[in-house]
Amino acid sequence: ILESQGRDKEAAARFAAAVKQEPDYLEARLGLVHCLQLLGRFDETLPHYRHIVKVDPRRDDAWVDGATMLISLSRYDEARAWLAAARKIHPEQPELAAQQKMVESVLTPGAR
Repeated sequence: ILESQGRDKEAAARFAAAVKQEPDYLEARLGLVHCLQLLGRFDETLPHYRHIVKVDPRRDDAWVDGATMLISLSRYDEARAWLAAARKIHPEQPELAAQQKMVESVLTPGAR
């Protein structure tokens, strides 16, 4: 409710409290990372994405969003490793393939 009212800072605090109380409550973590993104606190999302995919590697949305954060932070070497792990679990996921191709083009200019 707080998030839908644009009260992102308060929503983030509530989601953080829920995650602290129940670390594997993935929906709360996803809510928290969304609020952190809205607040421009991108670095802070990464440990949460790592936890989400550790608890439930089937969450391809978390793999994609985690890669998006790494890419947006220009952390391409980390993104490469993240995407390699993601593609082992989700080899047919088109967004992961596209992200991996983009990261490889940044890290290996001129490569096709």
